[in-house]
Amino acid sequence: SERDAITLLFVHHPSQSSSEGCVDFDELLELAAEHEGVKAIVTGHDHEFGLSRAGDIHLIGLPAAGFTFHPEIPTGWVEATLSLEGADLRLHDANGGRNYHTLMWR
Repeated sequence: SERDAITLLFVHHPSQSSSEGCVDFDELLELAAEHEGVKAIVTGHDHEFGLSRAGDIHLIGLPAAGFTFHPEIPTGWVEATLSLEGADLRLHDANGGRNYHTLMWR
């Protein structure tokens, strides 16, 4: 059933943080909020690792894999371990930094 499903939405463009942003992201959030199975929206193209929330939905911005706009921003990839309760995220920063985050689903 939808109640037991875990759904993550992946969007190439960032939400609305730049001119490259998804122009109908607010509508996507409204639609996603109507479905209890949607737990997170993962965005790319912004080249910045970031975690936030829109209501009960986690927003995960992926880092640049090889090029960043600012030297202080991590470059690398994110490893995600998913469960029915949430997600453990591990940022593998090419500069040697490590970041671990745990997200709990709604």
